Amino acid sequence: MRRRYRTPGAPVLVSIVACIAIAACQNAFGKFENPIDSLSTKYTGVPTVDTPDKIEAAKEADLSDGTNVRLTATTVFGATDYSVQVSRTANFADADILKAAMQPTNIFSIKLSDLAAGTLYWRVAAKKGGSLGPYSPAKSFVVAGSAADTVAPANVTELTAAAGNGQVTLSWTEPGDADFAGVEISAPGITAQTVAKGTAIKLINGLTNGNAYTFTVKAYDTANNKASGVTASGTPTVVTVAVSAVSVAPTTLSLTVGGATGTLTATVAPTDASNKFVTWSSGDATIATVSSGVVTPVKAGTVTISAASVADGTKKGSCVVTVGTGTVPLGWTRVASDSGMGSQFYVTTLAYNSKMWLFGNGIWNSPDGVTWTSVKTGTASVATVHNNKLWAIDGNAVSCSSDGISWIQVDSSPATFSARRWEAFFSFGGKLWIAGGQNTSNSTWYNDVWRSSDGVTWDRATADAGFASAGGSPACIVWNGKIWAIGSSSVLSSVDGITWTVENSSPAFPQRMDTGLVEYNSELWLVAGCRDGSTVYNDIWKSSDGKTWVSVSTNAQFSERYGHGTVTFNNAIWVVCGTGYGGTKTDVWSFSTEPSVAVSGVTMVQVPTGSGKFHQGYTVTVTAFRMSTYEITQGQYYAVTGSAPSAFCRGFKPSGRESDLV
Repeated sequence: MRRRYRTPGAPVLVSIVACIAIAACQNAFGKFENPIDSLSTKYTGVPTVDTPDKIEAAKEADLSDGTNVRLTATTVFGATDYSVQVSRTANFADADILKAAMQPTNIFSIKLSDLAAGTLYWRVAAKKGGSLGPYSPAKSFVVAGSAADTVAPANVTELTAAAGNGQVTLSWTEPGDADFAGVEISAPGITAQTVAKGTAIKLINGLTNGNAYTFTVKAYDTANNKASGVTASGTPTVVTVAVSAVSVAPTTLSLTVGGATGTLTATVAPTDASNKFVTWSSGDATIATVSSGVVTPVKAGTVTISAASVADGTKKGSCVVTVGTGTVPLGWTRVASDSGMGSQFYVTTLAYNSKMWLFGNGIWNSPDGVTWTSVKTGTASVATVHNNKLWAIDGNAVSCSSDGISWIQVDSSPATFSARRWEAFFSFGGKLWIAGGQNTSNSTWYNDVWRSSDGVTWDRATADAGFASAGGSPACIVWNGKIWAIGSSSVLSSVDGITWTVENSSPAFPQRMDTGLVEYNSELWLVAGCRDGSTVYNDIWKSSDGKTWVSVSTNAQFSERYGHGTVTFNNAIWVVCGTGYGGTKTDVWSFSTEPSVAVSGVTMVQVPTGSGKFHQGYTVTVTAFRMSTYEITQGQYYAVTGSAPSAFCRGFKPSGRESDLV
């Protein structure tokens, strides 16, 4: 808003230039007289001020910004400073003074924005010798408010209407008026809408295809003055959005004959494609079939499963499915229903000196998984074997022992890595390593890797290995000359602990943490675990290369659990304690894949490990089996001649291939 001002009774708004003669003159008695009361060409001690009718309206036009009022007094001989006051009232009460200034010159420039609209009063005084003389009688001027704005802004230009499916998009160029505020959009049959300045486009939805719409766009300003408006028309129509691509996830999938199905998801681009339907097909239905993205394994082999757009069959995505023969685990054996160790979860189990060891709520060992002996009390849930010794970490204190009973803290003070729990702890390349873990203070998860040659001096191999993005610590194992880590949803490896490679970002097994990872029969085995503590598994998966994983069992005999101990010992996989549905587990289970079969009339006959000759005799049927170095398939086999056969074979050789019967 621009303020204008005028003298009382003036018909127009004017700029006030008051000539104030400020002179500090001392009379014969040393007193100051009012500088506005009189004006003389000779020294009288009393300066005068220009009268208001001498302020010309042209002075406002001389001001480039039009925002100041100039108050001028005649000079007072000997004055060092001049004072001016502007007030709402003529008595100049402190509460009414709008502006007060002191300066060495007699011309004051005051911003109108510092004042108030209406009749204002001003007076001046001169200062000399440190004393301020009396103020002149009050003079007045008027600051008027802005005149009402009745001028509409210019119309918008370049208005266009682009029709779509049930919609029209309007766009325009805004006018250059300084007080332009926005546009109002209206059309018959729709509710008027406004669009603020700075957004020169509007999508109008909810229109009827085939109907012609004429839109009026009126610019308006800050005073709500509206332009005459301009119009544009558009007729919404059904628009066909073509399919540009089809993708399938995951792009690789591993299944097992007789095992669970797999589910693929097709995504059609763009997201607003008119027809988003796809048709599924299998490159070889004898290996795997597909229906609505669900893949069913049939026989061993590799096949491509595709999803093609119904609208454009050239747009398709695919997944390479590998179907393996797999194994059907014959009975996990419950070695002990109660280990006698009490509540044990988030533990470490390992093999050392012909015994299994458990580190958790105390340190325990067992030669057979049945009888467990308490070796040491306390808590030490993270441990490993390195240089033929047991090593354990509590927070960031590192200790070692040759018998599990007597322990030596190798460092006099805590290690340089941050105190943590549930980290992976292992030996690799002649060094001790830790990976990940949870901050014991704020429960955040670490993603770093540390190493040490002696357990005393530690250096950080990497600050971000990339395995903990989904939370939880990785399950780590040293296998085939690499460190392998399974995060909650990915498989990584590293040859040096510094650089990590994502081997599979979406493995076939469900996302999990607190799982068991061991090497068995030259393969990696993944046992049980949980997803965020809500979904708990008792499944088993294995991999011969660390990248491709196949299901061994979706429902093992032991109950669902996580935080359990998993270890390879005496040519078997062991599962010890843990927690899951129903609370903590105290049982111990083992599983071996040594070949054995169920034979009519003979229980659990062991297959010979040699390649000797066997005579054809009793025909038996294999109903279940275990498999490791010997490739055993379900079907009929022949027992050794005898009334009570104790062994049978088809000529198995250590190579794992069948030989002919003799």
